[in-house]
Amino acid sequence: MLKVHGYEVHDIGRDVPIEKLIQKIKEVDADAVGSSAMMTTTQIGQRKLEEALENIGIRDKVITMVGGAVATNRWAQRIGSDLFGETPQDTLMKLDEFLQR
Repeated sequence: MLKVHGYEVHDIGRDVPIEKLIQKIKEVDADAVGSSAMMTTTQIGQRKLEEALENIGIRDKVITMVGGAVATNRWAQRIGSDLFGETPQDTLMKLDEFLQR
């Protein structure tokens, strides 16, 4: 959905270690990063991503987005994510608004 609307998207797959995700964020100088959790046990990765970005000092340089079957707006706020997308269209609309596009 984001690609179709003009965003450059780098899909690095599923079950990717946080370190690999951070490496890609730095490599492409990403403006935003999205993560999806389909089970509550995988939500931990979303929190770990927020912590890792903070620990290496780039959290304020990248927009974080969470989504997936178990993610909620409350979860996004709790872990410090910038936005929660309930659907692909919702994510697009919120990201456009966030970037004032």
